[in-house]
Amino acid sequence: MTEPSRFRVSQGFDVLPPLPGKAYPIPCDEWGFLKEKLSGITKAPWWLHTVGTLLVGAGLTTLITILTGVLPSTDTSSALIIAWAVVLVTGICGSVCLVFGAKERNVHHARATEVIKHMNLIEKRYDADGA
Repeated sequence: MTEPSRFRVSQGFDVLPPLPGKAYPIPCDEWGFLKEKLSGITKAPWWLHTVGTLLVGAGLTTLITILTGVLPSTDTSSALIIAWAVVLVTGICGSVCLVFGAKERNVHHARATEVIKHMNLIEKRYDADGA
């Protein structure tokens, strides 16, 4: 029987020192605050916008069907009532989803802006040039 071959790899890495430049000494509690705020920032919730757009599109499609008169010929009055109900429900629900999606995007933007403002405050505290 042959033994399985052993394969070894080694590679050397050169560690480069950081370039000289300005640095801000930040207290640990402020650094923790920034980390906590940044962990709370997520992508904007696009699902509300997507669902709202789909619902408004379904309502508009049904409205076009009503306006062009292409409803089924059997029992037109009940089909017309159902079609108007679909237009109203999908239009209202879609509009509400779009409004809530816009408000939620604004909240996410406000969180990111809050972190940036805090970082600017730290920069101003240590700004020696006054610029």
